[in-house]
Amino acid sequence: MKLNFFKYIAYTAILATFAGCVYDFQADLSSQGISSEYIIVDGDIIVGDTSVIYIGKTGGVTTKDISTSDWYSIGGISASVWVESETGQTWWGKDSIVTISYTKKSYYYNYKYEPYTQNRYFIDTRDLDINGKYRLCVSIPGIGEYVTPFREVMIAQEIDSLSYRLEPDNSVMHLMLSSSGNEGQSKYYRWNYREDWENNPPIMPQVTYNYKDNSIGWLSYEVKDSLQKCMAFSHSYDILVYNTNQLAENRLENYLFLSFPTMDRRMVGLYCLTLYQTPLDREGYDFYKAMSVNDNLGGLYAPYPNEIMGNVLCTTNSNKVALGYVNVCTRSMKRIFIDGGKLNLIDRSKGTKERIMLKEEEWGRYFQGKDYRPYDFVKDYEKDSVMYDKAYWGHSFWYGIGQCSPRPYFWPKK
Repeated sequence: MKLNFFKYIAYTAILATFAGCVYDFQADLSSQGISSEYIIVDGDIIVGDTSVIYIGKTGGVTTKDISTSDWYSIGGISASVWVESETGQTWWGKDSIVTISYTKKSYYYNYKYEPYTQNRYFIDTRDLDINGKYRLCVSIPGIGEYVTPFREVMIAQEIDSLSYRLEPDNSVMHLMLSSSGNEGQSKYYRWNYREDWENNPPIMPQVTYNYKDNSIGWLSYEVKDSLQKCMAFSHSYDILVYNTNQLAENRLENYLFLSFPTMDRRMVGLYCLTLYQTPLDREGYDFYKAMSVNDNLGGLYAPYPNEIMGNVLCTTNSNKVALGYVNVCTRSMKRIFIDGGKLNLIDRSKGTKERIMLKEEEWGRYFQGKDYRPYDFVKDYEKDSVMYDKAYWGHSFWYGIGQCSPRPYFWPKK
């Protein structure tokens, strides 16, 4: 799963502004011949499953807020990515360019999709010998060669269960996990998750809006039927790590890892969360904690320990900096379904009460500036099956047609 790349970008700003901190850092990297542009390598070698590796680069040193910083693809360059065993065997990655959408909050709706691209590589590591040692190799033409150290396979702790609870007023959904490790297993945990949900509008609109010619037209029965089958998905973007060193047992009970308001499209119908758990060693845990520590300790100017560099080394130029920590491990998985429709968490009458009547000259402004969508029209006159003049509009949370992706293979059949 993709790490929060904005944490990487935060670090590039820190590298540029770190003079005088208590850690033994050299702030002026350019004076040492080190580029302000950093290669990012994200992903693990997952033994017994498909490994997914993301390759990217930061947009250079910036002191802007994280949300305005740039992370971008290595562009048209096709890198070679492969796993290598200590005995010399290789498993090659297949590359693809993927469009990623990240989370932003709005008035009602916690998902605003602003896509960007990155290079993603799939490596079939299902048949790797669990007793072997492996490393990741990356070759980027014109940039450099990168490797990680050979590592033994760490065995993932089991996820015992996933559960949820609601706040007493039903305003917030909390998701929790329970997990236990056997004797000798790592006490350091890392999690990623994928969310899937039925993304049909809470209130089905009768019409659709064409911004180009400022017109409103009917939604056919077939289109409305297809909207009832719309799916959406998202991935975790925050760094989720924990350790049980201070506990009597290597066990987690009802550990809270995700919360979100129930006034959310995820709770309109059936919702599913798939959780992936991988083990870390101490160095990997320190790396991810360092990546996330600035959220709580002073933002961009919080001190970072040396472990931030991770374990990805450039073999062709020691002055080239790569950010990332690649582990070699198995992975455990658990899935939970929550039927938001049956829980009846969204009051659709609120959407009906908030509808407003808009004249034709106001449609474009409300569509773009206020994130409104049409629900129904007032038939003053008709021309070529297009309705003009006035229409009922409401916020896109209630009436908007959003992401519509295929149902995943594991989705229950109705």
